[in-house]
Amino acid sequence: MVTVTPSPTAQVVTGPTPTPNGTPNGTPPPSPTPTPSPTPPPAGAVSMPFVPVINFWSTQTSISMDEVKAALQGTSAKYSTIIVPTDDAQAIAAAAGVTLGTTVQQGAVADIIAAVKAGGLGFMRATDVEPDVRALGIDDANLFGEGRIKDVSQWPLSATVQSSTTWDQSKNWVLVSAGDIMGDRGVRTAVEKNGGNPSYLFKGGTSKVDALKCCSFFGYQYPVVSRTGNAGAVEKMIQNADFAMANLESGVVVNAPLHPPTSFTFTTDPSYLQAVKDGGFDFLSNANNHAKNGGPKALATAISTLDQLGILHAGAGVGPAAAAAPAITTIDGEKVAIIACDGVNPGYWTKAPGQIGTNSCKTGSVTQTIQQIRSSVDVIIVFPHWGIEYEPPVAYQFAMAKEWFDAGADMIIGSHNHFPGGIYDYNGHVAMLSMGNFIFDQTFRQTTLQGLVVETTWYGSKPAQIWVHPLLNVDSQPNFADPNGDGQWAFEVMKWQSVPGKLDWGGTPAPDFGNTPPK
Repeated sequence: MVTVTPSPTAQVVTGPTPTPNGTPNGTPPPSPTPTPSPTPPPAGAVSMPFVPVINFWSTQTSISMDEVKAALQGTSAKYSTIIVPTDDAQAIAAAAGVTLGTTVQQGAVADIIAAVKAGGLGFMRATDVEPDVRALGIDDANLFGEGRIKDVSQWPLSATVQSSTTWDQSKNWVLVSAGDIMGDRGVRTAVEKNGGNPSYLFKGGTSKVDALKCCSFFGYQYPVVSRTGNAGAVEKMIQNADFAMANLESGVVVNAPLHPPTSFTFTTDPSYLQAVKDGGFDFLSNANNHAKNGGPKALATAISTLDQLGILHAGAGVGPAAAAAPAITTIDGEKVAIIACDGVNPGYWTKAPGQIGTNSCKTGSVTQTIQQIRSSVDVIIVFPHWGIEYEPPVAYQFAMAKEWFDAGADMIIGSHNHFPGGIYDYNGHVAMLSMGNFIFDQTFRQTTLQGLVVETTWYGSKPAQIWVHPLLNVDSQPNFADPNGDGQWAFEVMKWQSVPGKLDWGGTPAPDFGNTPPK
């Protein structure tokens, strides 16, 4: 459930508020009394769900209870390494109704994560699960994701353990993130060819690559693609999220002109934004290098249309303070702020009061905003448009990510390079560097057809699971690729961009694509 926090006049202050140096009569203020550190609550007996976990890059989504039992008995035909928490080993086995096998390893949480990254199967307390592993469902039950159970009593593997923390299934909520959206050039042509209603763009299901051909006008191999059924699957995932967000890569113009395929100007008719709302999106970023395509009025129309439709937005406004202001909303009881910025087009950044434009990623406003709101919200997400098109991440992206995380951001979700982007893990904080294309028309290579839909399960104010769903667009319409088939290409491109040698999330080694993927 999303509740919008009304703040129509609220703006982020772009400088520190002066404070007096003493009391009104000039005497120094008394020294503050130090606040003692809170004492952790004592451990007690609690019912704890235990979760089977595997490598992050695995496409397996569930395991049967029979397989769980076989693993805990040490007779798994699939996994040579099984590991459980030392303190909970016997409790887990008893919960599964088996005797723990002598080959089952025991260790701390760090040992379990290391074994899982190397290809093993681990079992963890639900409270210890983090994004760098993949949590499996058991039979038809999931603790995480859109299909999660509502009542933890439905989970088939729980045990009573000593713990100072408990698991509250109601604290889970799901954020779905997608990439760039526009309604011009080939997108508009596709809509008109398929009946003229922009809702066509949200009816995608699944798709596949039928053949690779050589070569597109940029010299790349490009795919011939087709749909394989499951119409509406993409829209269903967006609509079923507790909150869904994407990037509006366009100005908005009433009766927008159709630009030719070679144009780099994108303008979109307001009717497309109605389709975006109906498709399930709650938030769009206006901070990008196409936001003022069509002129300042096109950006103003985008903002006013989003307001009329009740779609939250951030990253642009009249004057630097308005452009820097976050969108703030309440999602299942968590107060969430989204800060959007553009690091690509300085000509669109607003630099003076009264000037409409975008919020710059590079002038310090994002860090200031994080610091100013950190104590008043539960979650801060930064949505930057950054990097270089069709290229791997560059140094400034990692420097900014570190700065924003150090300031208090909880997650970064990026866009711009039109590729399924890499992952940056900074001290346990995750940046998804680019979502790639969502609704776009770049058919000249497979990599630009394969954006990402990312399903992040938050446990209160902490990301617990990140599930990546690769796309394969057909005629500008997002469709899901088979993660065990064509979707593997998106994962390979992600690994290539994930700071080779630095992302320690297991899986096969990152491919060496040199300067760019071949297709």
